[in-house]
Amino acid sequence: MTRRGSTLVLALLLAATHACVSDPIAPSASYPATSKPSDLDHPQPFVVARAHHAQVRAFDFDSAGRYLYSGGDDKIVRVWDTEEMKHLRDFHLPTWKANDGLIFDLDVSPDDRWIAVGGCQGCSGRWEAEDRYLTYVIDAVTGEIVSSIQLDGSLRTLAYSPDGDCLATGDFGGTLHIWRVEEDGRLFEASEMKGHGAAITDLAWFPESTRIVSTAEDGLVVMWSVHPFGGWFPEWHISHEVSLNAIAVAADGIWILCATDNG
Repeated sequence: MTRRGSTLVLALLLAATHACVSDPIAPSASYPATSKPSDLDHPQPFVVARAHHAQVRAFDFDSAGRYLYSGGDDKIVRVWDTEEMKHLRDFHLPTWKANDGLIFDLDVSPDDRWIAVGGCQGCSGRWEAEDRYLTYVIDAVTGEIVSSIQLDGSLRTLAYSPDGDCLATGDFGGTLHIWRVEEDGRLFEASEMKGHGAAITDLAWFPESTRIVSTAEDGLVVMWSVHPFGGWFPEWHISHEVSLNAIAVAADGIWILCATDNG
């Protein structure tokens, strides 16, 4: 799941358990002052940290909402405790020069054991022949790399399936991959799909984990389904005249919401 911003802001409904926060945003017309922690009419965002030194591109919570993982252009995965409202630790991935190591997206597995991290990993940012375009799976507790996969292009977005059995990756070349997740977190390629003519911008799984939708800069929304005889196939697509940058599937699997670049 990808979200972008210049600083990490954690928005929480005020409650007694989160009464102690640091560096609150000053009250304004949008966020009036709250007289007591139980006032839920005006929930206020609080800046809990400015520990990233560059653009924050992605973050995700664990299943309980206790831990938050963030990453971006400073090439570091940072771990936050949402109950204590503090920064816990950093996970460092292999980096080199130039754009190598930029994190474009990350996702926590449903069982909270693994974090998939990708972006411009193993690349110079100058599209050289030796660029490898790696995506890593790291242990959510230790930060140890347990698996790495190589793509044909720099990763743009990724997402674990709700059942945790698969990881989907979309790259700047418009290719969607489905990877099988082993018990130890390692990834093995299950399918490669080419249905977009531009960078894939977002992915969203359906609740039953047998369908996934993708959006791209070519304006297409494509729904992919598991084929009865193996693999995946594009079941349908919808075309837009403008680039798409985000998509979500409702919990009941009935509604799909996509967002365009022009608002």
